[in-house]
Amino acid sequence: MPKTILLIENDAAFARELAEALEGAGFQVRSAGDGKEGLDLAGEVAPAAIVLCVELPRMSGYSICQKLKRDPALKAIPLVLTSAEATEATFEQHRKLKARADEYLSKPFPPAALLETLSALIGLPAPAAAEAADEELVSLEEELGLGAATGGAEQELPDLDLAALPGEPAGPAAEEDDDLKLLDEAFEGISTPVRRDEAAAALDALSGEPPPALELDAPPAAPSPGAPREVPPDDVP
Repeated sequence: MPKTILLIENDAAFARELAEALEGAGFQVRSAGDGKEGLDLAGEVAPAAIVLCVELPRMSGYSICQKLKRDPALKAIPLVLTSAEATEATFEQHRKLKARADEYLSKPFPPAALLETLSALIGLPAPAAAEAADEELVSLEEELGLGAATGGAEQELPDLDLAALPGEPAGPAAEEDDDLKLLDEAFEGISTPVRRDEAAAALDALSGEPPPALELDAPPAAPSPGAPREVPPDDVP
């Protein structure tokens, strides 16, 4: 069965271009144009990998990434985050999150770059090689006569004592780092246009670069005691 890739991409033309390349490489592709549809599809099809665009309508890809990586049933799915607006510094900040993506790509990128990224994460489909391996395995079994060896007494295996297995060390769960909390809030703020300025300021603060100083108009200087008072033209008799 071919591996399924979920594309969550609002650019329909770009999504078709990527889908054609992925299908040509042997993947099965499911596409969604917004975050809500993408979340629903992720839970429905359990894809082998997700390619998620940041610039989505109504809900940012950063928020979708957080929801996917905090879902116990979906967090293990490799996720590639793409963006046409994010800088490399923004991606570096996002890599510090616990709910981070597995790989990042700046748009526009050629479909070959995505295929290379997915190959490193989950491998590319190789139907011909898989069929050849199956045929070789069957031939070997026939040659050794393993196919006729049925009906014999099965060897009893000792029961596994689950209680004797080492468990995870007990102890309180580690608290999230304050910087990670600030980063979460900053990227959550990017999900709505109203809070983008606040989110950008938070990211600047975490990166150690002070925000630019505001330039305010200087108040008018007070006249000196001996200087004559200027009279408006309308007040002149």
